Amino acid sequence: MGAIAPEFVGAMKRLMGLKFAPADLDTHWEALQDLTPLELSEAIEQAQRECDEFPSPKMLRMFVDQFRSRIAIPEEDWSRATPIEPKEIRFPDGRVIRITHEWKYYCEDCNDTGRRVNWCGSSPSTRRPWLTLFRCERRFEHGEHEWDEACPCAATNPDVQRKKLRNAQVTRKQADR
Repeated sequence: MGAIAPEFVGAMKRLMGLKFAPADLDTHWEALQDLTPLELSEAIEQAQRECDEFPSPKMLRMFVDQFRSRIAIPEEDWSRATPIEPKEIRFPDGRVIRITHEWKYYCEDCNDTGRRVNWCGSSPSTRRPWLTLFRCERRFEHGEHEWDEACPCAATNPDVQRKKLRNAQVTRKQADR
């Protein structure tokens, strides 16, 4: 058994307020060290919401399995490009691009980024008319500006979840070097 990663201990401390917290986390580390930081974080968040007692490694793995199943995407869903009437775009240098498909987003508000950009002001932006007019949370008087927030789709959007998993895997690979 290797030394427990400090990041793992830090993550598990979020559960120490539950009943029957273990004296050490060796057993949990041995059983859960293969999880990505995102998977562990999701399992811990679910345990915080649903458990009265400190969860066993088996229960945390069940939460991870539930998380993985929520973001599992059928193979045919990977391509959401739909055929359209062909269009040609001619550039000044003579190049021509023929467009035959249009991409469809899961969420039109954030274009599958997980962040929604808004405009805070007394009237819609003339420079950025595509931004939604929505006041920010500042209570004092301030100038017009754009601001972003988490999109409500972020927890369920398959593209956002896939990107989070990919980033967590890359981070983990870099940490293992």
